[in-house]
Amino acid sequence: REQVLALLGAQPGTAGTRLQWASEHGEVSADSTVGFTWGMLAAAPQAGGPIRFGRYLAGWRREGGAWKLTAMAWIGVHRPDSTVVPAGLATGAPADGIPPFARGPADADRAFAARGRSAGAPIAFEEFAAADAIGFGPGELAFGPRAIRDSFSPGGARSEWIWAPVLADAAASGDIGWTIGEATIRPEGATEPNRSKYLTLWR
Repeated sequence: REQVLALLGAQPGTAGTRLQWASEHGEVSADSTVGFTWGMLAAAPQAGGPIRFGRYLAGWRREGGAWKLTAMAWIGVHRPDSTVVPAGLATGAPADGIPPFARGPADADRAFAARGRSAGAPIAFEEFAAADAIGFGPGELAFGPRAIRDSFSPGGARSEWIWAPVLADAAASGDIGWTIGEATIRPEGATEPNRSKYLTLWR
């Protein structure tokens, strides 16, 4: 928790914010090396003000006998303006941050993005979502491919969505992984896109 508080405090507009969270679900790879959790999140400014509620996703990797946080996204708390990925963030990682053992999720994410550009984001999300997938939208959670597709607003469905992974991790057993990337969403008729970040969990 202290590591995440320090990270949050380093972001613009979040200094002095305290986080509390509780996991609701988690999975571990067959070889017990990679896992993920997600759950509820609350952010309270120490100086007072309204508490903001959101959700979080977290990727984990076992190092020795301890689980270490490898990726985290919080939704509904803040949105940094940009992301700079340090060179060699993962040991032996190439310039794009995706080591060879994580190419599976990265390649799946790129195919997912290509489908989003050709058929639209709602169709891509429905086709690439697992039967028990959960979508984190602006409102309620969406359970299953059809519900995830239906969670897009009419304006969101007509927007142009472009995304690509910049970091990834996966278990050697090949059954669990995640991708982190950046996206631009251009609403219909808009001249400037909205910029976003994402963390996608893959099985």
